[in-house]
Amino acid sequence: MVVIRYLPLFFALLWPSYGISQKKRVLLHGSDETATAIQLLTTQVNQLMAETTRLNLEIHDLKSHTGSIYTRWGRTVCPANGTMLIYNGFAAGNSLNAHGPADFMCLSADPVWAKYDDSSQGASSMVYGTEYEFSYQFSDGGAKLFGQNLQDHDAPCAVCLSSRSLSLMIPGRSECYPGWTKEYAGYIVSGAPSQISPTNYICLDQNAETERGDARNDNGKVVYLVEAACGSLPCPPYVQNREIPCVVCTK
Repeated sequence: MVVIRYLPLFFALLWPSYGISQKKRVLLHGSDETATAIQLLTTQVNQLMAETTRLNLEIHDLKSHTGSIYTRWGRTVCPANGTMLIYNGFAAGNSLNAHGPADFMCLSADPVWAKYDDSSQGASSMVYGTEYEFSYQFSDGGAKLFGQNLQDHDAPCAVCLSSRSLSLMIPGRSECYPGWTKEYAGYIVSGAPSQISPTNYICLDQNAETERGDARNDNGKVVYLVEAACGSLPCPPYVQNREIPCVVCTK
């Protein structure tokens, strides 16, 4: 009876330590779950940071390669003004004596061939190099405008990537409008109206290059200086028979 009488007191004395022990076990168990959750969140944060870094690198790469592309006719290099050379080659197109395409194109100087057949195909459209033909207009072969006799020399070209996002060729000007960067200036050239092949207009660099020993008269695709014809073209501001300047600008 004595034992039974004092049992409540015995349990009352034991209960605080029992409760503390239980609380410790609960807290310890909670600490394990918290640590696991923190580890999971840390992993997710690290993954997000890695993905952010990757995306930032992609954005930087895209920004470093954005810009505008233009062809610099008559040169093998690009201006040193935040512009890089993509490739250089040969100005080329349809023969002056053939019907067909009008466009000039810049053929790569280092072709990589696909499948081919070297036998003559007869009806094939052919592509020819481009020659300067200025002696009909100038006895000095264009030296008055270009600083050297270009007659019958072959025309090179360069494809350039500007760091600026817009590019524009302006015929009738040798300088850009305010706010634009000058890439190069020159003169408008095209084929002659007496020739069978149509041509478009291109801006030939005023410092056009030539290669030594390339001044053979092969014709092919040829370029002549373009001059103003007053009438429907107002004069002034234009002048009869004056060569049309041009400038390539970026912004």
